[in-house]
Amino acid sequence: MRNAARLNIIEKQEKVKRLVDLRRRVVKDLFPGELVLVRRKLKKKGKTKKLLPKYVGPFQVVKKVCPTTYLVEDLPAQRKKKRFRRFNAHVVQIRKFHPRDDAEWDDWPDEPEDSIESSHHQANRLKKKRQWHLKRLFNPIL
Repeated sequence: MRNAARLNIIEKQEKVKRLVDLRRRVVKDLFPGELVLVRRKLKKKGKTKKLLPKYVGPFQVVKKVCPTTYLVEDLPAQRKKKRFRRFNAHVVQIRKFHPRDDAEWDDWPDEPEDSIESSHHQANRLKKKRQWHLKRLFNPIL
């Protein structure tokens, strides 16, 4: 009986390990000078967490402290005199920084103002139609 229970426990543990390993991210080594974003818990008074950025940066990798931790610091251009941020960040908190290519954003066509107005009119029309259907649903006498 005990042997069967032990085998069941081992089997369950292996199954859970397989499922967890599917979601695991392979950590790639970062080299000094690479740019990264760091996940920080920002607390700003009067701001909702939902709309605050999850990652801040970019920061520059200084060195690898241990297999899972890197020392990062502000970019040289963002440093102020003697004050700048320098801290350790775990690999779970780090994401590689990919700068935006300005050409991607320049290709977007500008929307004429007429199309914006017509979309507002369309939204208002749909809203009124929805209200009418709700009135009919809850007040069938109409």
